[in-house]
Amino acid sequence: VSHIDCDLSDFESVKKAAAEIKSAVKKLNVLCNNAGVMAFPDTATKDGYDIQMQTNHLSHFLLTRELIPLLEAAVSAGEEGRVVNHSSLARKRQEELKAEYFGKNGGNLGGDGWGTMLEGPRWVRYQQTKLANMCFTSAL
Repeated sequence: VSHIDCDLSDFESVKKAAAEIKSAVKKLNVLCNNAGVMAFPDTATKDGYDIQMQTNHLSHFLLTRELIPLLEAAVSAGEEGRVVNHSSLARKRQEELKAEYFGKNGGNLGGDGWGTMLEGPRWVRYQQTKLANMCFTSAL
């Protein structure tokens, strides 16, 4: 077992972590995308995206895209290759994905209001990330 740093709020860090993994192993049986943040303030990452969307979804998508060749290598060797994306029941509070949450709009997505549990702009942003996780998983 080894440790590789990966800051999901920074695309360059995700790419660097993926490169380290690719240089360390020839195949990958399981990729578990589990890390995330919840109800963070309306803040942009250095890449310009909402902190929650980048950390919870976009960086998982990027990491998966970078590591697909290793998963395919496992399958080609007769082994299992799978991606496990964790989500949340909060995804059920959103009926559809909205494009504005996927763009470089961090800091401009409704402000920092809390509302009640699972309501208010912080929660809507979180719910969008979790719905995105489910759609991504279905597409795989």
